[in-house]
This record gives sequence, structure tokens and C-alpha cells, in this order.
Amino acid sequence: MPMWVLAIVALGVASGCGRTEPLRSLEDGGLLDDDDAGVIGALDAGPPPVVGCMTGHIPLRKATPTVMFVLDRSGSMNNRLGQGTRWQALTWALGAALPSIASEMEVGALFFPAVGADRSCSLDRALTLVPALDRVAEVHAQMVLNSPAGQTPTAEAIRLAGKVISGVRAATSARALVLATDGAPNCNGSLNPRTCVCANPMGAACRNAQNCLDDTRTVSTVTQLKESGLPTYVIGIQDGNDPLFIATLNAIAIAGGRARSDRTQAYYAATSEAEIEAALVVIRNQVGGCVFLTTSVPDTKGSIAVVVNEQVIEPADGGTSGWIWGNQANGEIAIIGSACEAVAQLINPVVEAQVVCAPDAGR
Repeated sequence: MPMWVLAIVALGVASGCGRTEPLRSLEDGGLLDDDDAGVIGALDAGPPPVVGCMTGHIPLRKATPTVMFVLDRSGSMNNRLGQGTRWQALTWALGAALPSIASEMEVGALFFPAVGADRSCSLDRALTLVPALDRVAEVHAQMVLNSPAGQTPTAEAIRLAGKVISGVRAATSARALVLATDGAPNCNGSLNPRTCVCANPMGAACRNAQNCLDDTRTVSTVTQLKESGLPTYVIGIQDGNDPLFIATLNAIAIAGGRARSDRTQAYYAATSEAEIEAALVVIRNQVGGCVFLTTSVPDTKGSIAVVVNEQVIEPADGGTSGWIWGNQANGEIAIIGSACEAVAQLINPVVEAQVVCAPDAGR
């Protein structure tokens, strides 16, 4: 396939709310054995209201991000990129970009498809690592041990990764689900191979439904996650210029709610190992550096201003840059878009909320 994708579903986490667990996979965690009904809806709940209103200048504490990488190890990841394969390039980039934040970000990984020729559209619980601190090295080791094979069940991998991260106690506005895939999603047996668009980049006829382009279901899954508070970043690693795949990546990135400001290329495009690493660093800094917790939330008649190094950050108000509430009841504030990029470049910024409560509130 002419390109591969790293879609990062950025979710939300609060410092002090995450948990660090011994290394374990879903095989012993059992998170995929439960009924999947209502999995995405369960992410909406969040912690109960605990933050009251107190007038004053309130220091904001950076949230601890929780990131779930969903890594595509399909056969086309063996295609060349730079001096090695796409899989090797992704392995190198993750190994270069993430170790510096291993103790500051909870990291997990779900690899797809499953290992074994007869499971090319299946998922493997034994290869799934639940997010925890200091797990970057384990994710990297799994990538070194497991070479690419099989197809690309992207939609199901995203859905199940959302379920995995929902089982990690964390705030709702700094969690991250990470999807890495090298092209078009497929593996939807309900599609009609005689009428579907084939995921084969050469436009060959689909021999069976598993080869059909599964973009609609994938975009729908990402949209549901975003509406539950879990946005998605997309990095496209491409060695060609195929309009079908570019359109698919753009649709996923836009649906995920964390598209680049240039909607003609909504995803982060990269054509080399260095560009993969650069994109990962940008996204890492946004997920890890732009979600904060306040101990004071204004009541309905109060007000709040977010200030970084004495500069006011304007509310996003539906736009792509500024600050927004994550889980407001839990005091989660996320700075997004170009405002986040600017904050992420600051060294030890002073971030505070200037809160004004209604008369008698907080007394």
C-alpha cells in the first residue's frame, strides 16, 4: 500500500488519577472478555463532581497523560521506507520519541492483526499491554519481536482500544489512544465485494468482503470516541500520492477532532523516519503538555480566565485554538490547536486560572 497511518486518539488524564500497575496484558487482565455493549458510552461517565468554586488566582497542575498505541502490524508494513521497512521506521521513531516521557506518561499498546496466518483479520489479547508508567520499553520490545503479517482490521482495533483505555482510571481529557496503520482499513465481512470500493491501491476487484475499504465504519468509530471525549490524531506515512488513501486519512483525522488546521491535509504526513519522529514529538507534546487541572471551577454566575506566563489564552468557543473544558466537574482544562503548540514549547510555564465566583459561592 502506498502509505501508512499513525492515528493517535488523544484522550484525557489527570495527574494523580492514573494508576500504575505491574506489567500485564489483556490475557490476564480480561478486559476483552466482557460484554462490549455500551463500551464507548461508558467513557462519558468520568469522575463525580468534586471541584468547587474559590475566587482567586489558582495554579494549574499539568495532567498525567495516558496514551494507548494501536499498532498495525499488517503485511504491508514490510514495505520499504528509508533504509528499512515501514514497521522498522515506526519502531525506530517510537523508540526515539517516547523514552524521555516514560515516567511522565502512561503508555499501552494494542497490536493488530493477531499473530498467525489464519487470524489475519483477528485481534490478539496476549499482545495487548494496558497503559501504565514506564512501559515505553516494553512496547518497543514487542515491536521488535513481532514482525508484520495479515490484514488491517482498523475499526475493530480502535473500538477495543477505546475499551481498554476506559478501564484505566484517569481523567477524561488527557487520555490518548494511538492507532498506527499503513493504509486503508479493511476486514469488514458485512460489505459486498461486488459493489464496495476495494482497499487495494491498484484498484483491483475485491475477491471477498474482507478486502473492501472499511472507511465508513472506521470514521464512525472514531467519531463516537471523539463525542465521548476521546479525540484522534492521525499521522500518514506515505511513499506515494493516492487520492483514495489521502481522502481516507483526512476523514479519520477530521472525525477525530484533532486535525491539523490545513483541512486539505488534516493528518500529519511523513515520508521518512525523521518525519515520523517529528510528528510523534509534536503530538506527544500536545497530549502531555496541554491538559491541566484546576482546584476551582466557577459556578454558573462566575467566570474564569486561563493565563500562561501572564498572557491570557482565549476560549476556543468551537474553534481549533484556545482552551476548552475537558471534564469540567473534575476541573480539567485543555489548551488545543496552535495555542497548545505555543505552550508546549515553553520551559516550565506558569499556568493559572483566574476564577471569580458568584457572591457567597465557595463560602
